[in-house]
Amino acid sequence: MKEVEGFGIPSPFFMKDNKLMRLNEKDNEEEFISRQIPYVTKCFDDIEKNNVQYELKWFNDGKVYSEVVPAIALATKREVIALANKGLSSNDRNARHLIEYFDLFLEKNKLKRSVVVSHLGYVGNHFIHPLIESKFRIVPPDEGEIQRLKAIKCSGTVEDWITNVLEPLYDNPKALFPIMASFASVLFKEFDLSPIIVDISGISSSGKTTVQKVCASVWGKPSGYISSMLTTKVAIERIASFLNAFPLILDDTNTAHDKKALQQIIYLFGNGTGKMRGSLDGSRGTSSWQSVFITTGENNILEYTNSQGSAARVIPITNFKFINKTADYFTLLNQNVELYYGSIGLEFIKRWGESFRAI
Repeated sequence: MKEVEGFGIPSPFFMKDNKLMRLNEKDNEEEFISRQIPYVTKCFDDIEKNNVQYELKWFNDGKVYSEVVPAIALATKREVIALANKGLSSNDRNARHLIEYFDLFLEKNKLKRSVVVSHLGYVGNHFIHPLIESKFRIVPPDEGEIQRLKAIKCSGTVEDWITNVLEPLYDNPKALFPIMASFASVLFKEFDLSPIIVDISGISSSGKTTVQKVCASVWGKPSGYISSMLTTKVAIERIASFLNAFPLILDDTNTAHDKKALQQIIYLFGNGTGKMRGSLDGSRGTSSWQSVFITTGENNILEYTNSQGSAARVIPITNFKFINKTADYFTLLNQNVELYYGSIGLEFIKRWGESFRAI
């Protein structure tokens, strides 16, 4: 396999039979280093965290692998070995040589530098949406965030969404409120508002989850955007931080691991900041968000807490139900939210930006 165009393998390393080799200068013998040849192809500056990340590429069985990794992943033995989890041929035997290789590679090759962010929403005066052209590249920190990023996309037109998704709900004000809250979530930063929770509660099979899907369809594909409350406080914090200004939408408070933890979740989200945590190098950066959290459940989420402080953070929509709607109505609406999504939210952001700049 040929070298990646524009990049050279630094001496004393070289390619042989599509493997990474090294010339031992002491005895002039060839050493096998790795069955794959990694290339560092791009450099990313994270302007918020003030650190550097690299795009790493390698080939295996004709397939191209690409990972964005922090700079430390190329500089310490433990982190280099951990790249084996990504499919790179790194191990305890060759880690030291790979570190040497990466360092020499960066010295030999001039990399294109880009600016990256680890979340959506606001970065200074910029609003980050994956479908809006920007100088920033979005690099999600983990799988849960990657799932949300992939879900934020468009299908169908604005008119398709209004006709097939929104109009069938015009006669239900309780359904329209959380949908409007989903739109409003991206404006909280502009008006310096504290995060709120919109909780939809009612008997089983009353249409709560369907409305929640409509809320998600404002921004992307509901089946990828929504997840269950069967999760942890740390996971909620991470996803809220990644979404930043976009609404956090989790289904069914009844599935929560610990009902007592719901009070802590209300406080956590309502405060708009994550928990401060320590690290070997000192305290880590604290995550933050200003957005809306849309939940559903058979019981009002405030029933799980006796704190007045919790009530101030929640807008409860209780006894939710649709009246005189057939099974076909719900079937069609659930189908439509998976066909028409994302375009309306993108249009909303564009029009708001135009109006805001005109003020």
